[in-house]
Amino acid sequence: MIATLYRYLGRELVKTALVAVLGFTLVMTTFAVIEPMRKNGLGPGEVFKLFWYTLPMMLSLTLPFSVLLATTIVYGRFSMSNELMACRASGISSTRLLKPGLAMGVAVTALSLLLSFWVAPELARRGEDVGRANLQALVFQHLRTKTYYRDRDGQQVVHADRVDPDSHTLMGVVALDYSNPRDVRFVVASSADVRFREEHGELRAMITPVGPVAGSQARGGMLDMGQLTIDLPVPRLFDEDPAFYDWAKLRRVLHRPEESDLVRQRLEMIRRQLHIAQLYELMAQEVNAGQGYELWYRKGTPQAQRYIFSAPLGQVHKGTRLTLGGTEASAEPLPVEVRVLEPDGTGRYTIRAAGAEVRADHNEALGAVRVTADLTAVTILPAQRPGEPTEAP
Repeated sequence: MIATLYRYLGRELVKTALVAVLGFTLVMTTFAVIEPMRKNGLGPGEVFKLFWYTLPMMLSLTLPFSVLLATTIVYGRFSMSNELMACRASGISSTRLLKPGLAMGVAVTALSLLLSFWVAPELARRGEDVGRANLQALVFQHLRTKTYYRDRDGQQVVHADRVDPDSHTLMGVVALDYSNPRDVRFVVASSADVRFREEHGELRAMITPVGPVAGSQARGGMLDMGQLTIDLPVPRLFDEDPAFYDWAKLRRVLHRPEESDLVRQRLEMIRRQLHIAQLYELMAQEVNAGQGYELWYRKGTPQAQRYIFSAPLGQVHKGTRLTLGGTEASAEPLPVEVRVLEPDGTGRYTIRAAGAEVRADHNEALGAVRVTADLTAVTILPAQRPGEPTEAP
């Protein structure tokens, strides 16, 4: 009798759990993964492959919820139809009735661990390979459908009126750089050439505008840039998540954290922050010592310029910015001076201001730190030419 009861409960649990698993998995796989990928340009063949590659990952998430739902429904219905009361009247305890549910829980736990630690990570890696093979098509599809492409940090945006994937060409290009909210930079060009390169396992889109004209919000006006390349990282289809590492990779990351892309990115971010903070400290030390701090613009190119910052006072604010200038005891402003020189040391002009705020950020396109200075109460003095009389104080 008890064996018949166990088979009855087990059969009802399995049927209900299968229906729940089927529904939850299809919904999560279709709407959370497949549909966005299809809209971004994956073909039917790639979508079908990606479906099977992501199915074990979704099963590892939906199985526990489905079994919980099935157990609640089956035992709830068992109690409502007075079958539980009949069993207890026959001398069968509630603990014995829970054995089919406990057995299913143990089986689902083992299956979920198997999927999470071995099957899902391997198939997710294969799904990522399918997506990476189509990342270039995804970029062009995104530009065609939404007319813009934004990098992962949201600091650079490229707009194109028309896209020609066959010739890797964009028409009607406008690029914006929001890395400095106080000085939004822009580039305008009639067309641009797009090429892709892989760097440290990351795909990057190299956009080269043809005859670009650039400008900035702070400076105003337009500037012919000649040759310019916009370097944008192409985001991965799936962000790296340690929850989907296999057991071997988890152990490797534990002993060698630098092997993880996620850890490497965080370390690189920290290194850049420390580098910028060190730049602020060094600049403040040089300025406060009365020596002035020298910065180069496009060093080694025909557009190269030297900037020498001088001020009676430089202060670093929590490693996030540097202020130059200040006030004396009489509340008189202490001026800031920026000398702009040619590479050979010939003076071009001198900028004098009541104060300056210097900010630095890492520019992905240049692969270097970019420094921006906001000056207040600016006066521009032309450089003194040889033979000209010295300006009277």
